[in-house]
Amino acid sequence: MSRLNEDYYVLERPSNSSIPLLKADKDTSSKKYWSLDYQFDGRPLVFSNKKKKKNLEVGVVEHIASILFTPDAVVVSEEIIDILSNFDIDGIDLIPAIYIANDGSWHEEYSYVKIKNEFDFWCRNASEYNPEPRSSTGWHYVYKYVLDADLVERVPLESRLLFNMGGVSMPVICLHSSLVEEITKNTNAMSDFFIPLSEYEG
Repeated sequence: MSRLNEDYYVLERPSNSSIPLLKADKDTSSKKYWSLDYQFDGRPLVFSNKKKKKNLEVGVVEHIASILFTPDAVVVSEEIIDILSNFDIDGIDLIPAIYIANDGSWHEEYSYVKIKNEFDFWCRNASEYNPEPRSSTGWHYVYKYVLDADLVERVPLESRLLFNMGGVSMPVICLHSSLVEEITKNTNAMSDFFIPLSEYEG
């Protein structure tokens, strides 16, 4: 296994009913804010908890952390934004966002993280994956990741501190361990958000 596997974590929403799963409101959805071509129009993106109704029915108290999860991206607080700024990360855009909590309160200190860097770093010889690619995309379902050190080391560290894994049917957000250390030390992001790449099972 590549030693670089120990340097990376997967950022993923844990299976925990107290962790919100964000959905965009109608106006935000119409903007196609996830597109690389999207240009901020001066109006913050607005999200609420997709699980709000069920949470309220069963009395679950939501945990509003410094990292909130949409189905395929993250929304982060000012604390995280400061950390990202200190690392001078290449390849991300931060779009102002608002989270409307289950109790109706507005949290306006967030930004949606649009990750523009996508790297196909996984090793076809050492990773565990379905050898039959999807006919629609040519991408594979990957179950266990092993990074190809030669591919990784061709890319400057500042460009691969935070990236989407490419060439896969179920993309994952990857973070460098130095970034994870700062986030877990200085924010209320749960350690469960970060899964060592060497232990991650897709």
